[in-house]
Order: sequence, then structure tokens, then C-alpha cells
Amino acid sequence: MRSYSWMCFVIVFIAGQCSAQDARTLLLGTLAKYKKPSVFQIEGTQETTVTDQIQRDWHFEQFRLVSANRKYHFEIKTPEQWNVAIGDGKTQWIFQPWKNEYTLNPVSEHPSDDDRDNVLNDFVTRSAWHYIQDSSSLKIGSAEFLPEETLILSGQQVPCYVIRASEQPGDQDRAGNIPQWTFWIEKQRTLIRKQMLETRSSVSILQPLHQVDVTQITYYAKVDLDQSVDDALFVFAVPQDAIQVRRLFVNDHNIELKGLPAPPLKLKTLDGNAFDSNSLKGRTVLVDFWASWCVPCVQQMRSLAKLEENLVKQGLVVIGINWGDEDPDVARRFIAKNGFGWTHLRADNETTTAWLLNGVPLVAIIDPHGNIAYYHTGYEEPEESAIMNALREIDPRFSLASNTGQR
Repeated sequence: MRSYSWMCFVIVFIAGQCSAQDARTLLLGTLAKYKKPSVFQIEGTQETTVTDQIQRDWHFEQFRLVSANRKYHFEIKTPEQWNVAIGDGKTQWIFQPWKNEYTLNPVSEHPSDDDRDNVLNDFVTRSAWHYIQDSSSLKIGSAEFLPEETLILSGQQVPCYVIRASEQPGDQDRAGNIPQWTFWIEKQRTLIRKQMLETRSSVSILQPLHQVDVTQITYYAKVDLDQSVDDALFVFAVPQDAIQVRRLFVNDHNIELKGLPAPPLKLKTLDGNAFDSNSLKGRTVLVDFWASWCVPCVQQMRSLAKLEENLVKQGLVVIGINWGDEDPDVARRFIAKNGFGWTHLRADNETTTAWLLNGVPLVAIIDPHGNIAYYHTGYEEPEESAIMNALREIDPRFSLASNTGQR
């Protein structure tokens, strides 16, 4: 009897070991298919929930990812933005549906890392591959089968293996917070149709006991790897009333107008007199958007004052633009008190919109051809150097003599 019991234990133990090993083997083989598929069409959604003892944050994303032979169609919709990137091998389009604006550019044979016209395209492409390749790079430690389930995706029943897996512990997991994964793998094709990531981590090293739980669930409504794709997906059909623009941006906080034509400065001075914007043609112009109540603006203007006297003699034109609903008398007294004697204009809504002004200070430099050579929002201590470097790129003769122009 004892011999029989012992034999049963050995059989159950070995069966368990084989089951765990088979689960890991199946999972690794499935993940390997996503390392770098040459052709794919994947569509789905992702929802992320972040919780702790006092709050709960949830957001939802949608994605459509198609690629074949240097052609692609990536569409990603998140709470912050909605971007569509399409390329047919010769032309690439970027479309932002909420703005109803798009760009059109030829595919560069030698793309540059600082090609600002392609920043958004690169961002969308990297985001697209995130949905595909992140899981394939996992270092799976243990894995086990859970009871099989049948998912309903796009109205179809999809029988799935379910595998629970843990990543191999790393240096960052000393507190024991090892990410846990669950994968629903389609039985017929051994492709991932759903996955769930669960993690727990500290908000900050300064608050080690304040931990948040993150649960991220991704549903893959459509998954085709290494199958033919409809070429019509790689051509952009321009929507009605959509506007073609020179450049789009990753978001409203990362705006870079460098290289674009400068919007005109058809404004009035703080005294109410018309300003002749034609006087700026062919000149190098530094434009500073400011407000007297803005502390960084004051710091910025003091920094510009150190440059202005010497550089004006070398041909630089400095224009200050007062932003907001500030009383012109208050602005004039502020200028007189601080000795900021360059020309100052009063902003209007058309100008602030054209310059994509979300806040002050904003400093820009216009080159003699009328293009923006420098564009920076906010104030940072080293900005004097950045401004000087931008000016020297326009004309090497721009230089700041040691201490001669400083106040």
C-alpha cells in the first residue's frame, strides 16, 4: 500500500514538473514569434489601472498596427493624443484626426536623428513596436498552466491556453516586487490574444512605503503574422477638410518650430502705435514673449539684457512681446524700472496662436531668411549659451565680448 502511494506521488510530481516545463516552452515559443515579424497586422485595445490606498486611475488605448516590406500603417489612440502614421515606401503621411491636420513627406534614404519633420513619425513607430515586441523581450522565470478559457473577440469564440508566468528577478526587484504576467494563447495558431501584466512598485525612493498597483490588460482582437496584407492600407486617403501642414508635434508640450517660417509680427507697441514688421526683413531677430508677473520671464529678460547691448551693435534686433491681459501702463513701468530698453510690442490672440504660445517666457530667434532658428519655452540658467550658439550658427561674427556688454 505504501509502495502504491509513493508511486502515485512520484507520478503526480513528475506530471506537475512536465506541465510547468511545457507551459514555459509553449510560452517562450509563442513570444519568439513577436521578436521581429516581417509582416503583421495587429489590432486591439489596452487598458491600464493604477491604484493605491487613496486613488484609482484608469485609461484606455486603441491601436492598429500593419507593416510589410517597408510599408506601414500605425494608428494609436490614447487619452492624450491620436496619431496615424502611414508609409508606402516612397511617401509618409502623419495625420492627427482630432486636429484634422496632416503632413506629407518623401521617405528619406538617409534619415537623421535630428530631422524635426520626422520626429512624430519616429515616435509613432516606436510606440507601435512597443505593443508588439515588449513581451518578446521578457526573461521568463517560472510558468504554469491555468484552466483553459474561451475568449470572445470581434464576435468570434477563441479557445485559449492560459499561462501564468513570472519574470526572472533583477536588481530592481530586491523588494520582491516581481512583475506577474498572464497570457491567453490561441490554441489553433499559438498567438497571444490577451495578456495581463500586474506589478507593484514604490512611487518614489523618498516614499518607499507608498506603493501602487498597476494592472495592464491588452486584448488583441486581430492578430495575423507573416500573412498577406491589403496594399490599400498603406495609402492615405485625405479626409474632407483636412489641412496639410509643414509639421505636427508629439504633444502640445513638446513643440519645436525650428526651421519653419516665422509667423508675422503685425502688432502694436505698448503705446498703441503700429509696428512696421517690414523693418525686420533680412535681419536676425530675437523675440522674447514675457509678462511682468512671470518670475522666470524677469530672469530671462535680465539674461537678455547681458547680451543685448553688445549684440545689437553687431546687427541683432531684439523684440519683446508682452503677453496676456496685462495693463499697458503696468508693462511700461516695469520696462522703465528694469531698463529693458529694446522694442516691446503687445501680443494679440492671432499672434499667440501662430507662435503656439502655451506659456511664458518664450524666446525665439528668426534668421535673415525669415525662418525660426531657435525656439525655447521656459527659462534655464544655461540658455544664454544656447542663444549664443544659435546666433553663431546664423552668423559666426556674432560674439559676446568678455564682460563689455554686461550690466
